Amino acid sequence: MNPKKVANINYAITDTVFQSGSSPKDVYDPDALECKLAQIGDDAALQRIVKRHLPLLVHLARKTLPLVHKQFNLIDLIDVAQQTMCKAIDLYVIDDDAKFIDFAEQYIVSQLVQLVGQENTQIRLPNDVLERLRH
Repeated sequence: MNPKKVANINYAITDTVFQSGSSPKDVYDPDALECKLAQIGDDAALQRIVKRHLPLLVHLARKTLPLVHKQFNLIDLIDVAQQTMCKAIDLYVIDDDAKFIDFAEQYIVSQLVQLVGQENTQIRLPNDVLERLRH
């Protein structure tokens, strides 16, 4: 990774924070620089973000596990959450007011809910059809 590129990104993030009119404490996102580096192609930054938020990924996977325990195990759900975190890094826009982790958590939860919906699809047949099938 080119040090000048990293410095330019850091200055751009700092300028955005101070030009916004609110205090830097309210706007500063520690993951913003890492996300920008990962979007450029720095694999180490991507790995650092995923490792830093691994407890959150495990927590979300455990919350989802009772809904799909017959189709998936915990490791599969953690893997889905990690892949979704990588997609969230690519989709995150630093200029938005949302912090990265808030954006990523909502995105991961929506993807896990979508997975549950895809795997737990059942067709309920009307009672008259069931009676005809029994006879």
